[in-house]
Amino acid sequence: MKKFSKLKGVFEYIGYLVFCIIILMIIFDVTNRIIMHVRYTGPKATREPRLDLSVYKDTNWAEEYFKEHIAVGHPTYESYVGWKSGPFKGKYINVSSEGIRNTWNPNDIDKSKAKSVYCFGGSVLWGMGARDDYTIPSFISKFLNKGNGEEQYYVVNYGQQGYSFFQEAVALLLLIKNNQIPDYVIFFDGVNDIHASFVNSRVGEAADFSAKRERYKHDIEIKSNRDYLKKFIRGYIDTRINMYEFTRKLRRKWRAWNEWNELDDEEKFKEGPVTDKDRLEQKLLTFPKDTADHYFNSIDMVRKLATIYGFKVAFFWQPMAGAHLSASEEEVKFLDMEEGRLEFNQKIYKIVEEKENQEDFYDLQKIFQSKDKNTTVYIDFAHMADLGNSIVAKKIADVINHQMRGKK
Repeated sequence: MKKFSKLKGVFEYIGYLVFCIIILMIIFDVTNRIIMHVRYTGPKATREPRLDLSVYKDTNWAEEYFKEHIAVGHPTYESYVGWKSGPFKGKYINVSSEGIRNTWNPNDIDKSKAKSVYCFGGSVLWGMGARDDYTIPSFISKFLNKGNGEEQYYVVNYGQQGYSFFQEAVALLLLIKNNQIPDYVIFFDGVNDIHASFVNSRVGEAADFSAKRERYKHDIEIKSNRDYLKKFIRGYIDTRINMYEFTRKLRRKWRAWNEWNELDDEEKFKEGPVTDKDRLEQKLLTFPKDTADHYFNSIDMVRKLATIYGFKVAFFWQPMAGAHLSASEEEVKFLDMEEGRLEFNQKIYKIVEEKENQEDFYDLQKIFQSKDKNTTVYIDFAHMADLGNSIVAKKIADVINHQMRGKK
């Protein structure tokens, strides 16, 4: 009886502990929701800092646009490619149930007769910072459908925020599998491929996919109840309590400490703990070439796909703020990045510059070289406002008209 009483006390203690944890999590969650609500909707809501950029200075839509962009929320899980945009209906941002952002096309267009142009890319092509009718695909459609007589083009924006090239190639393959074969395909990439290699410390993997996989609760290996609890708590803190950066740094330090602990005493004395500086030096030594090689090997695969299915394809390496000598003062500030990031970007861009002689590959990193130095086209280190999107789109439309169509 005494033994049973002790056991009962243990269970009561565990139950009380679990109850306290649940209550604390609820308190944290509710507090975070209140803070986020006040931050974005309250009378002293945090103002979007990009609204102060010259590109938005005289607009009457930018503030509402950025509110819509926040409201779009997290993407949803999607087989094979990882994620896609969820549906959204707004004044300036509209996304279909298939995760496709609206693109400007002529009202009277006959889709059955029009030439189809599929555009793939990350958030820059998707149009972060731009209204539906002013994204790169929308401008491409405007340029292609201007002065072409009876010939029309139907442009689709298959861009997804965070996508790197290989994800886009898989997305194209899935469309072909469903017999959706385009006439022309455009890929606009670079920044996300670089970002993925830098943050993952691995080449050839989608950016932050491990974190996204846990968030969507798909394909998680659960080795034990303890493992599950650890992942659940970490995932909850990361995604619900707005502490991702803090917990990421703690995990990185914990990983370095564990790696050092696994060494024997002689190795510890000789090597010391694995530091962030060690990892950065290793990235800068080998990753730029490996990242570029992965990208160009991947586009070779799409070239073969184009030959088999009879569509024409072109690959565009996107520009980045500071890649041209005419960067404005606003754009120069965008280059203030975390340690090693700018050098990493520049190494890869230098390698890519040497590949420009390929007939279907176009390096756009100096496309703004001739612009006025007082004119800003970027809203951060990669995303562009209307002017930048239109200049890039004009180049892509010219490629479709001349190189891909053979028009003189």
